Amino acid sequence: MECFGQIGNGLKALLADHGIYMLFVPPKHSHLNPIEHLWRTIKSRARKLLRSYGLVDVPGAPWLLQEVLNSISHLDIVKYMEHDGYLIEEATLKMLDECYSW
Repeated sequence: MECFGQIGNGLKALLADHGIYMLFVPPKHSHLNPIEHLWRTIKSRARKLLRSYGLVDVPGAPWLLQEVLNSISHLDIVKYMEHDGYLIEEATLKMLDECYSW
């Protein structure tokens, strides 16, 4: 862990030189990490989809992941981010709306 801390401090210093400051999520605090909310949603929707087809498990089913990912909107992701206290800038929201409006 000490080696990682040294790399982390060097990276933090490099980024700070460019006006970028990192906030690290404490380990074992998944409620502070929006990706954990997204993974929970992906797994839950995959289970529901499998049940709708009368299946329990389908190993190596890329269609399943594709269908689940297609069901997650950018607004879902923004909701997870805001829930965890991240501020989403108006310009970012506008860009997401434009990207997902096709």
